Amino acid sequence: MNGSYLFIGLVTLLAIWVPYKWLLCVFLIGILIFYWRHFKVKIAMLVLLLSLLLLVFPKPIEPPMSKILKVHEVHTNYVIAQAGKTKALVYTDTPLGFDDIIQVSGNYESINTIHNINDFHFQTWLARRNIHYQIQNKNVRILKEGTSFRHRILSNIQKKKDQQAAAWLEAMLFGIHETELSYFITSSGMHIAFLMSALERFLTRYIHRQKAMLCVIVLSGCLGICTSFPTAIWRILCFRGIRLVFDRLSYKDQVGLGMVVLLRIFPYMAYELGFLLPVAFMLVGIFHRAKRPRWAQSLSIMIPFQFLFFHSCNPISILIFPYLRKAYAFLYILCLLYGIFPYPYFTVFFTWLSNALSTFETIGFESFYRVSFPWLLLWLVSLIHYIEGERKAKYKLCILFLYTFFAPYLNPFGEIYIIDVGQGDCTLISLPYGQGVMLVDVMGSKYKNIPKDIIMEQLRMRGIRKIDTVLLTHDDYDHSGGLKELQECIPITQIITEKQEKGSIRNYEFPIVLYDYQHPDSNENSIITYFDFYGLRVLLMGDAGVEAEAELMKKYPKLEVDVLKLGHHGSKTSSSLPFLHQLQPSLALISAGRNNRYGHPHQEVLEHLKQEHITALMTPKEGGISIKFCKFFAFFKTASGEFGIIKHR
Repeated sequence: MNGSYLFIGLVTLLAIWVPYKWLLCVFLIGILIFYWRHFKVKIAMLVLLLSLLLLVFPKPIEPPMSKILKVHEVHTNYVIAQAGKTKALVYTDTPLGFDDIIQVSGNYESINTIHNINDFHFQTWLARRNIHYQIQNKNVRILKEGTSFRHRILSNIQKKKDQQAAAWLEAMLFGIHETELSYFITSSGMHIAFLMSALERFLTRYIHRQKAMLCVIVLSGCLGICTSFPTAIWRILCFRGIRLVFDRLSYKDQVGLGMVVLLRIFPYMAYELGFLLPVAFMLVGIFHRAKRPRWAQSLSIMIPFQFLFFHSCNPISILIFPYLRKAYAFLYILCLLYGIFPYPYFTVFFTWLSNALSTFETIGFESFYRVSFPWLLLWLVSLIHYIEGERKAKYKLCILFLYTFFAPYLNPFGEIYIIDVGQGDCTLISLPYGQGVMLVDVMGSKYKNIPKDIIMEQLRMRGIRKIDTVLLTHDDYDHSGGLKELQECIPITQIITEKQEKGSIRNYEFPIVLYDYQHPDSNENSIITYFDFYGLRVLLMGDAGVEAEAELMKKYPKLEVDVLKLGHHGSKTSSSLPFLHQLQPSLALISAGRNNRYGHPHQEVLEHLKQEHITALMTPKEGGISIKFCKFFAFFKTASGEFGIIKHR
């Protein structure tokens, strides 16, 4: 039995990660045969039972039948409420608390959110929790206020006049993040785990270990009742509960059984930092053969996790992680005490400590990197060698980390990326080997900081620290409204807002077609750019319509392109049939918002594309669209998983 449950736990984790059910079936059958031939029958039957549990396909989720719901979770700008067994997302301006009974009006809609490649996808995050519908009510009716302990604590916090202190309290206790506190520590729940471990060690000095563990389990349950049962609390309850009940099992099997139980109850935890990071530490603790310094083990485990979840890593913050974890554990106690006993005397010391931690975490330097599968595989292999005692393994890990700083300059592929920003435009162009970066249009929004929340994430994961050129096709808010906010986030070398004969990205020059064409309508007067990357011909139309298209065909009668970004978000005022017929693009790109009030892209335009046998990719359907090119070929991939080679027509 030694290690069998751990193996099953790892199989459970891998099975959840496998996206294809047929591959999952083959994988599980292979595991079943292996266990049947090498272990006892009861173990094989256990794996068979696990396989059946994993292969149960979820039933289609119907929208809630009732408009009366109970608030289950509170977040910034929205709550997750429940009617019967079905949960739904409720957007509202009405301040709500835990366990409030509310009445909403209107119709439930399917959730469809902005989706960019390798970035956090809110829709997927919700779907893993079986939340598929949303409803928007500016004002909801509160039928009955909650009476639970967590409702009272949150209510006490929301009444605070000090907004900064209130934001910290909400983030620490309930995971409502609006502050710049260490999301890595709070989301992983390592400060809570440290607190419970320290308490267990203290209690074992005076009482039996089993009783001390039971006290920790009871206290963890009470914390969950007082807050919102974050991943860290469930993890502590599960793993310590199994250690208490199955104390005769080896530590390996206790960890494995804990993984199986937790993942069967909450499958979404297979993608959560609060589950994966502690399990990684447990596994390294189980399998390490050579004595390694704790700081080195922390670095080797936490570096890939920071890159995977945040696309950045600060090694200095990892080195001071043990001290930060203790400080956050102490801060967590202060937050809890203030939530229960809201005395003003806590505020002074609490505010000072929170500000000190914010300042302390800025120490060091960051590397930005979008993790690739080969890099992750090499890191995992090197980590295994490191914990087994191989001397050269630490040098391999150092080289892999240093590579993240130089990755943009070693990348032979250039990229054209249509960032999914909603009903607007923003196109990122990066040249091979880090030779230059350009943004065409920067969407603005009155409701969200698009550059900070969306565009900067795409730049950071590509290791981009400076933009060489920003070109604004015309002065519409959905194309140029985010420029000021972008300038506050990243240095920009040059900004092009007027028509000129040529533009440049460092040493690379590109023509601006129709630079001498003027039209009274700002859309028709958009700056139209043409690029040729290793024979890949790309035309970006801005919001230009049929009149600009006619002028373009007249001036460049032999112009053909491989990739065409349609004008005006696929509106019927652009992309005429003669224009598409002359250019003969292989690929048409459309940037528009989901369920937008303009009806973009119009069905007439889609029919034109179909008639000309042009493949259409649009952000409302496919999410972010990436086109990568090198000297030999070009291909596209989308956030939704589409992939194809771009061929010249």
